Amino acid sequence: MRNKYWMVVASLIIAVAGIAAAVILLNQGKAKPQDSENINPESINTETRQPIKASTSDDYTMPEEVFMQTMHEMTHQKVKADTKWGFTPMTEEQIDKMLTILEYNDYEHEEFYREALTAWKNGDFSNAVKVHNKIWKWQGGTIGKATGLLSREEEEEYLEHQTEKSFSQSGRN
Repeated sequence: MRNKYWMVVASLIIAVAGIAAAVILLNQGKAKPQDSENINPESINTETRQPIKASTSDDYTMPEEVFMQTMHEMTHQKVKADTKWGFTPMTEEQIDKMLTILEYNDYEHEEFYREALTAWKNGDFSNAVKVHNKIWKWQGGTIGKATGLLSREEEEEYLEHQTEKSFSQSGRN
């Protein structure tokens, strides 16, 4: 009788420990709800209405090939070329992000990137053809060399086309 009692107690302890372990494992990685009173309104992305993630150096680690391709794609809204593959909007936020990425990485062409991005940050896009073609050459480009800058109207049309393309590819049209 006494052995039976201890077997039941041991079984209950093992069962409770197993349930506790399962609950802990199931809750790992789940985000805790944020207290809305503690969210600074300035830390909310106005487009997505989501809190802006705090940045760490890991957020800015990027291979130079990816950085170079992103800059190349940014120039597409400013330059005339027969063929353009890829598009990254050249926004103030994107330019700032690229400048920050430069701070966290050691790139072979860092000075070139910094000069181009600084000019863009200051509203000077006159170097876009040079930037496009230099990166295009580094990447071994044979099709799609930039031949000039787009007019404001051509740029707006290009951006509109990219927006339409983005919506149609995501199924939101």
